[in-house]
Amino acid sequence: MLHSGLRARTRFPWVPVDFRPLMTACAIVLVVTTAWTRAADTNAPAAESTTLDRCELYPLAVGTQWIFQSGPLIVREKVTAHEEMQGELCARIDTLYEDRVVSFEHLAVRSDGVYRVAVSGKPVEPPLKFLSLPPQAGAKWSVASKVADKMIRGDFVASEGQFHVRSSNGDRDQTFKTHRVTGENFQAAGESVSMSYDFVPQFGKVRQTARTAGLETTMELKDFHEPGQTPTRTARGGSNLLR
Repeated sequence: MLHSGLRARTRFPWVPVDFRPLMTACAIVLVVTTAWTRAADTNAPAAESTTLDRCELYPLAVGTQWIFQSGPLIVREKVTAHEEMQGELCARIDTLYEDRVVSFEHLAVRSDGVYRVAVSGKPVEPPLKFLSLPPQAGAKWSVASKVADKMIRGDFVASEGQFHVRSSNGDRDQTFKTHRVTGENFQAAGESVSMSYDFVPQFGKVRQTARTAGLETTMELKDFHEPGQTPTRTARGGSNLLR
């Protein structure tokens, strides 16, 4: 059965997937990457446009929200602030389950890509590039970073993919071409880990998958809200997520 509350785990705090469900024959148990921590209030973001606002492939303006579904679970990600982390302007993204913040991370946009700078307040040293810019199928790069004294090594490769949106309200089904990033040959705590992301311009991340120890979990976008937009659709709204 699904636990009523989420238990904090830090087995793979660096893996860029906020939930690691352990699949059994009867259910999925969510495993979050970080302890139940909440950050202090931050200053209001600057009014001027930043590279975080202008990244078309992964829009990170304050207030942007993504609603994902993973099996029976609904997970929300929200850009809650632009704040400095390790001397760099970052977007803080909170991950919420049942309206509770269960993890957060800081992302920075540089001229050559999007970097994970910190996870639950723990610095990623050096920051880890998980999305290369400008996007180009066939691009490859390697990473070697540390989070909480745990080494992260692996390779990323970019390709093209597809994201299918099936209508539940009579609208026409849609298929979007995606920019896919796959993480290969990753090692953490002696175990192999792989992951993939799919991005759609103007909407950002639409799918993410993680695999470890023979287990796999996938989150798919069900709704997207731009800053200032009042959420009026449910997370199960079918094709209404990509308007």
